[in-house]
Amino acid sequence: MVNLDPQKALPIIPIRKGSKGLPDKNIMTLAGKALYLYSVEQALRLFGQCVISTDIPSVLNADLPDNCYVIERPEALSQDTTPMDDVLLHVLNHLEGRDFTPDICVLLQATSPLRQDEDVRKAVEFFKANSFDLVKSVSPVSSGFLKFGSLDDNGTFVPVVKPEYCFSNRQDLPDMVRPNGAIYVFGADTFKKNGGMACQSIGAIQTEQSIDIDVQADLARAEKLINEQSADIIET
Repeated sequence: MVNLDPQKALPIIPIRKGSKGLPDKNIMTLAGKALYLYSVEQALRLFGQCVISTDIPSVLNADLPDNCYVIERPEALSQDTTPMDDVLLHVLNHLEGRDFTPDICVLLQATSPLRQDEDVRKAVEFFKANSFDLVKSVSPVSSGFLKFGSLDDNGTFVPVVKPEYCFSNRQDLPDMVRPNGAIYVFGADTFKKNGGMACQSIGAIQTEQSIDIDVQADLARAEKLINEQSADIIET
């Protein structure tokens, strides 16, 4: 039985069949469990509900836990080139058609199985406590790219950011972060108003584990870490 609560944050888990890097990765087994179920179980553990957007027959017909609502994604929105914004908008429009409008949405991509519960809580609380349109998770990255630039048709070097960064010592460059894709928190109304996640007011929380499953090596590395964590728990 599905009984979604609009007063709770609503996790959205988009999964589709096929993938250029790792075909059918979302339903591949990781440490004895289908990859997408890590996100489903986390969503239910933290919020007691979730929505899956998918075109995968085995998931559409799966016997999933209570309050896990599955929306069938049309083929047109299940392509390699389909923007995530379009998938999320389809979910929100579908829910609105059933008189359900969530206040806060939490995008939990199935390819981030090592995402920590505490990081998800932190992102939601940070969103609630501030006036950001969106909060996302980030990881540290080398500042060296601030020295980079592009060449125009005349061979002129065009700095990516500031010209002075191109000649700064690396230790003098500002610390930088990159989105790691693990967590996105946003308001449903603001998302629809903006037409997507791109907005002017974005907050961020820094997370440590940020493996994004894209190729077989990522899956193997994630399984190794999960097995190590399980061994640590048993020893403790």
